[in-house]
Amino acid sequence: IMVDLREHGYHAHRLALRGGLDEGDIAIPSHPDGELDGQHVIIQAKDVGRLQLSLFCDELIVQMQNAQTSFAAIVAKRRRKGVEEAYVILPWKEFRDAWLPLTQKGASKDS
Repeated sequence: IMVDLREHGYHAHRLALRGGLDEGDIAIPSHPDGELDGQHVIIQAKDVGRLQLSLFCDELIVQMQNAQTSFAAIVAKRRRKGVEEAYVILPWKEFRDAWLPLTQKGASKDS
């Protein structure tokens, strides 16, 4: 995932494991200079034989709170597939409240 992000021009950073204060596995800053101050996207990377969506989403919500960010997703690598065929998973509320408004280009939530 890190290699793919960097090959596509993103300033991705590995995050240190912090136990109960974990903030995810990868951070992508919102600033073009690559600094991790302010809002950023976090990715929880998974390479497992069996997807445990409920567990993964619960972990993601905690990591979002720890990182103080509204933008996060789980990237789960598929067995015997490259990273470009990985799944991106996130709770509906996060998609609705953080990601979906990015597509509206100035439209209000009520329109």
